Amino acid sequence: MAAGQPVLITYVAGPYPDAAQCRALQGWLEGGGRWLGLHGTSGGRAERVEGSHQRRTVKTEHHALLGAAF
Repeated sequence: MAAGQPVLITYVAGPYPDAAQCRALQGWLEGGGRWLGLHGTSGGRAERVEGSHQRRTVKTEHHALLGAAF
């Protein structure tokens, strides 16, 4: 996150931030940054179900940071 940027606007799901990136985002938010997560930002990540052709939606660390998931 660039210093001095007051708002982060995201629209689509993926790629998802990894643990280190989530920590950086959290620090930026705690320092006064604002995150506007539109549309698919709160969408879950699809994961294969073992032994099946189906997938299930999983929440990642960024969903907890965002405070939303669908």
